[in-house]
Amino acid sequence: NDFATLQQWIDEAYEGGCVCIDTETTAITPAKAKLVGISLSVKVGRAAYIPLGHVQETDLLGHGGDVIPQLPMQDVLAKLKPLLEDE
Repeated sequence: NDFATLQQWIDEAYEGGCVCIDTETTAITPAKAKLVGISLSVKVGRAAYIPLGHVQETDLLGHGGDVIPQLPMQDVLAKLKPLLEDE
C-alpha cells in the first residue's frame, strides 16, 4: 500500500513484457460502476491488489470495521497510465 511497492510491480511488468489487470467495481453496469480496486499479475501465482475506493462501513450500532489503507486513486492511475498505454 505504498508507491514504492506499486513501482516495483510496474517495473516487473515491463521486465516480463506483460501484465494482467482486473478491476473491482461497485456495479457491473459501466455507467453506474465506481472503481474500488485494481488487481495486477505479472506471472502465474504472483498478484497484487490495489485498494482505491473502499468505503468504511458501519454496523447498526455505528461501529466501524478495520480501516483499509488506500493510495489516492488519481495518483495510482497516473502511475499506471504509461504502463497501460505501452504497446
